[in-house]
Amino acid sequence: MRLLHIADLHIGKRVCEFSMLEDQRHVLSQVVGLVSERGVDVVLVAGDLYDKSMPSAEAVALVDWFLESLAATGTQAVVIPGN
Repeated sequence: MRLLHIADLHIGKRVCEFSMLEDQRHVLSQVVGLVSERGVDVVLVAGDLYDKSMPSAEAVALVDWFLESLAATGTQAVVIPGN
């Protein structure tokens, strides 16, 4: 079984009022590509998936896209909440 561990994504983070969503989408698309290339069975997202306890609709949409993309590759996702 191949496991890929990622953590502390903080989806929806803003730095000096600059949205990081496009950069985060780019990185997550690279993760999906890596999962496909390497035949990863499970992706473990350990903590701090979102940057805020009440994420924006755009942040939720990005996470939905990511999880759906993983599912399309046949990869399972396990998401553990953070603090």
